[in-house]
Amino acid sequence: MDLGDWLASMPIGLAIVLALHAGSQSSKASEDEALASQAAEADAIWQKFALNALLVPLLDDDNPPRWAPATELMPCIAAARVSLDGKPLPAGERVPSGSFVLHWQLAHCAPLGEAYFSLRGKLTMQIDAQPKRITALIVPDDLVVIAADGRRHPATRPFTATLALE
Repeated sequence: MDLGDWLASMPIGLAIVLALHAGSQSSKASEDEALASQAAEADAIWQKFALNALLVPLLDDDNPPRWAPATELMPCIAAARVSLDGKPLPAGERVPSGSFVLHWQLAHCAPLGEAYFSLRGKLTMQIDAQPKRITALIVPDDLVVIAADGRRHPATRPFTATLALE
């Protein structure tokens, strides 16, 4: 091919290169959207089940509830470090009414099973316990939600959750 032929073919070749590049950019955007969607789904599941996953296992079936002994808890919850207002969780004592704070340190804990999510890191639950419900402001601190597919999503936003006791 001489220089004239090569120059004549440039626009077609350039169009192909540009089309391939645009396709790869579109594919990258689709992949980014899929990852963002997966992160949002993992975050939504975590927020929906946070109290069922972390608070309910700490409570016994008494009414009003008491703090369950660690030996009766699920393995990952029993292995976590949980404190009540900065002190060890007092097994057997009644859950206080009113406001208190639970601090969690978790190491790959899947309280609802690996099919949902697992958690690694720290969080604080600022709890308001009333006779018929418990409301918590959950504040992540270096918390990672690990989705069932193994993808890791940092949990950075505080959120509120409520648990009915009746």
